[in-house]
This record gives sequence, structure tokens and C-alpha cells, in this order.
Amino acid sequence: MFRKKCGVRLHIKQRYGLVFILMRYRRSGLAVGAAIFAAVLFIMPQYVWSVNVSGNSKLSTSQIITALDTVGITVGTPLSRVDADNMRLRLALLLPEISWASINIDGTCVNVEVREATARINSDDGFSNLTAMYDGIVTAVYVRSGTATVKVGDAVVKGDLLVSGTEEYNNGVTHFRHSDADIIATVERTVNVTVPIIKSVPRDVSGGHKRTVLTLLGKDIPLYVGGISYPYRAEYRRTPLVIDGVTLPIGTKTATFYEIAHEDIMLTESEAVQEAQRVLADRQAEMFGDFQVLDCEMTVNKSHDAYRITAEYTLSGDIANEEYFEVELQ
Repeated sequence: MFRKKCGVRLHIKQRYGLVFILMRYRRSGLAVGAAIFAAVLFIMPQYVWSVNVSGNSKLSTSQIITALDTVGITVGTPLSRVDADNMRLRLALLLPEISWASINIDGTCVNVEVREATARINSDDGFSNLTAMYDGIVTAVYVRSGTATVKVGDAVVKGDLLVSGTEEYNNGVTHFRHSDADIIATVERTVNVTVPIIKSVPRDVSGGHKRTVLTLLGKDIPLYVGGISYPYRAEYRRTPLVIDGVTLPIGTKTATFYEIAHEDIMLTESEAVQEAQRVLADRQAEMFGDFQVLDCEMTVNKSHDAYRITAEYTLSGDIANEEYFEVELQ
């Protein structure tokens, strides 16, 4: 339109851009595609496509995958670098919860089988008694070896003898043994939690902004430009490419970023109790181990800056603690 108004004639001297480059080589496109396909068929099978974990129940698969990444096994690792014998030993050292592991390569897939460690049982070579780890009321006695010194309903304090490894017969002969028993008791435990009255909480102030990367053999290829310059909360989603049930080492990872701002709120007493319950639930395994929580009563004391919550727990579990002793034979 502007050319006609100005009365000039335009001549194209040179064309630039991907479209014109592709048009220049359009006749050789089939050969180039075949070469790329052949290269992919040759290169791809030399790398790890997927890592499968089996045999775990207590440890999560993600924990084991993270440990495998540390020892050098992840998607995109050259198969030539996978030293199965060395890496399985390193994996067992990284995760004490594992007593045994095997690493097998099946094509481009690495199969990792683990066996989790069980509680160690001391051998019968030594003599031992069982004493109380905590104060409590005995609710069940299961003796496999040794002589019980308590019965159901007895009150015991920490350190009391529960099962003796010394047994005396009527003929005056004394026999020593390795004590083995489960002494179940109810136990009272007290835990204190402090929750500040003022709590800083994040809230979303804008909609989500998505950023997607292409993953190929463990490498991320960004499909976006620019970065995130504001405080955010992120949600991630991984979508692998699956063909006929086979997971290929290619896919996408999408992160959705939500801009957040923090605001201070004043907690009510009920909200403080809920916060304390969340904290206690997260620490329960650490605090009580295998003990079962039968009951929990909470009391709240408020100061000018915090709620102090006292949790009175009633627990049930095995309170037997093994103590070895030596015998001098004459």
C-alpha cells in the first residue's frame, strides 16, 4: 500500500529467517530426518531412561530415588557409568534403613530392589535382664525367655526389673539366660508446645504464571523466557511421555507460580491448639517411636505474646529395655 502511494518499486535482495533456511533445504529434509532418527536410535539406548524401585515399605520411593541420584544413578546417566556393585554398597551406606540392595540393568531401565533392615535381636550368647524404660502400668506380659518379675496390673518405675535372666531351680542350681519378652504398659508423657499469638501467613495476591521445561535424558530445556522476580508459592507437575506402557526419558515439567504476600494475623485459642496439634502430629514418631497414642489432653496458658500448650499423653507400648550382665563361673 505504501509502495503504491510513494510510486516506488521494491527489490528483495536477501531473505532471512528459519522459514527460508528450511525452504532452502526442503529437498534434503527426508535424508536429514532419517539421519536424526538413526542418531537417536544409536544414542538414546546408551542412557538410563527410567529408574524403578521395589521392596521398600518404610522408606519412600522418593527418598531412595534421591539417594540413587547422589550415588550417580538418575534418568540421563550413561549406562556405561552404572557400576552396580559399587553403587549398591554406597546406597546402603547412605540409607542405614536398608540392609541389602541390588541394582540390575534391563535395557535402558535400572531396576533397584531393596530390603529394609529389621530391628536387631541380640544373640543368646550373652546373659541379660529386662528393665523398665519408663514409669507405667503393665497391661500385658509376653515372655519368650527368662523369668517374669511383674504381672498385669503392676505399677513399675523406670529401672525396675521386669524379666530376670537368672533362674534358680529347687535343687539349688542356678541357670543364666538371655531374656526375651514384650512387656506392654500404659505410660504417661507430657509435652509442651509454644505457639506465638501473632502468626505471619502467606496469601496469594495474583493468579498463577506457568513455566514449562522439556526434559530429555534428565536435562531441562526451558520453553519460556524471563524469570520470576516476586515472592511466590509454586506447584509442580511432571508429565512423562508414555508409549505402550513404556516410560520414555522425555516429557515436560510445569511449574505454576503464585505471587504471595505475608500478613500478620492474631490466633485465637482454638487456632493455637490446632497449630500445636499439627506440630505434635509431625513430631509424634520422633517423640514416641512405636508407642501407640491412647489419649491426649491439652491445657492452654496464654501470655502476652504466646500460647503455651501442655499435652498430656497416655501411651501404650513395650517398655522392656535389655541390660546385659556378666557371670563369673568358678
